[in-house]
Formats: sequence, structure tokens, C-alpha cells
Amino acid sequence: MFSPKRRFAAATLTVVALALSSSGSSVGNTIERSAKEQSRVRVLNYEEASAAGIDVSTPAGMPICALEPNWPGYESARDAAAGLKEADSRPECAADPRLVEYVLGALEPTQDHQTDPYHWNGHSTIGSIHEGARGEFRVRDVNGLSHEGSAPTKFVVARFLVSHPESPTSCQKPTDTARWAEAGWSEVSWSSNDQRRVYSWGTADCAWRFYDQQYNIQDNQLYTWRVHEVSNNLNTSILWDGQWQLLHSYGVDCSPNACHVEALVEIACSVDGAHPSWSSPIGVRSLTLNRSGAWQSWDTGVATAPSETPPYSLCDETLYSVWHVVSAGDPC
Repeated sequence: MFSPKRRFAAATLTVVALALSSSGSSVGNTIERSAKEQSRVRVLNYEEASAAGIDVSTPAGMPICALEPNWPGYESARDAAAGLKEADSRPECAADPRLVEYVLGALEPTQDHQTDPYHWNGHSTIGSIHEGARGEFRVRDVNGLSHEGSAPTKFVVARFLVSHPESPTSCQKPTDTARWAEAGWSEVSWSSNDQRRVYSWGTADCAWRFYDQQYNIQDNQLYTWRVHEVSNNLNTSILWDGQWQLLHSYGVDCSPNACHVEALVEIACSVDGAHPSWSSPIGVRSLTLNRSGAWQSWDTGVATAPSETPPYSLCDETLYSVWHVVSAGDPC
């Protein structure tokens, strides 16, 4: 049963003022900075990423997954629950790192919820007392990204982020105060085609990893992701055709029960301030948290901070395990 929509304080939005003085911040200066950023975007294959010092390894002894890129995902929550039960009875395999696209220099995720041009909609645990999260995100076509080729100016992601409150790495923003790994689905402006993409990202190297050749996700379908502690690392995985498939293992230690968890739809739109949108809600379901190796429902017994940033709306259905996010002007 749907509960009433809950509205919460919005994250502060920074308005860039148009100034004639060269000493002030201006839209023109913002666009100029973006042009400089674009020249730094690097799309790397496996060999180039390895040469650049990006980790392209897989855990010792874990087999590479069979290539089945066109598996259609799940239509319903019931189907996804059956798939989870099947996957938990099978050994995990690893995505082939030779088929991954590695991207450096594009607009990066951030954990600072007060930084323009980022918009966060979803829920975060209060404190660092968990080891991971899993659940389902429904994939939606995103409008308004314009796909400017190399322009690293906009993205929409639906993702889990798990973080440890330790010193940031050298590639992070000055406002970031933790190390983390995240995974989910994305649509990004620097990709030349209108495509939703499985991705992972981590503070170890601040590289986007895209898995298009292995996971051709379909609009309007449900897919299950997991980010959790395994042997002093954070493993990012997708449930694919009844099997957990490791995307990448990041060097962040959440044991014992030392990490913060976010489940968010994150939107970033720099330069022109135009906000991406979608015609149907981005749904999030069956969210569970890992504590001491056991999975528990993310419910009202878990200290949780909601986040809603206009012009988007967070619409809770069952706190905090089922909710969805809608675009500007759309009803919950």
C-alpha cells in the first residue's frame, strides 16, 4: 500500500550569476571551464587502462562470466525475488575486464550533498555501521542529456554507494571526506549514443567503468545490484541471468560494520543548468542492508536520512525499502 509522499529539505543549490566584471563568477566562465574539462576526458580500453595504472584485475580463482549480453532482466518484483534466490545458490563469476570501457576526466560522482550541480534523491544510513547494500533499480530512458560526445557535463545514475570514513585519495574532490565504491545504471552525456549503461565507480582511481559489451540493459526492466564487503574489499556486482556477476572489487574495507550506505538517484547537470528528465518513475525496490554478513530489510528500524533535491521528487512507498523518483512537475 502506498504511503503519503514525504517531502524533505532540499539540498542547497548554487546559482551561478551572470557578471560583467572579470572578478565575478559568470555563466561564460563556467562554460569556459567546462570546455577545458572536456579536453581531459580519456576513454581507455583494457591495455590503455592497465598502462595508466588503473586496476584491471579480477579476484584470484574467480572464473570469467559467460558472455550473454542480451538477457532481458526482470519485469516484476516477484521475478526479481526468484532470481535472487537462484543467484544465492550459485557461485559468483567476474565480468571480463578486457571488455570494459574505462573513462577518466569526465564529471565524477560526489558524496558532498551540498555541492552544485549535483542533485540527490533517495536515502542514506545515518552513521557507519553496515557492510553493504543490495536491491533493484528500474531502468528508464532519460531525456535532456544531449549526448555531446566528449562533453563531461551531465549524468543520471541510479546506484548504491558504500563508503568508509577514512582519508580520501588524491584523485578525489577537496569536499569528499570518505572512500567509497558504487554501482548501478547510468546515462551520461559524454557517450555519443542514447544508452543506459551498467557502471561502477570507486575512489581508488576515480575511473568510470562501463560494461556495455557484457550487459545490455533494457528500458523499463528491473535489475538487481549489490555492493558489499568481501575479504576487506568492496565488491560491486549485478545479478545477471540468475547469477551474481562481479563488476569490480575495490580496496575499501567495511569490516566489521564500518561503512555508510546510500541508495540514490543522482543527477548532475553542469554548464547550462538544464535538468534531465524521464517520463516514468525510476523505481527502487527490495532494498536490504548487510550487517555482520547478514542481510536485513532497510526499514524504519534503521536510522536513515532522506534526500530530495528539486526539481525532482522522492516518493516513498514502503519506508525505506520501496520508493521512486519523478521528474519536475510529475506527481508521485
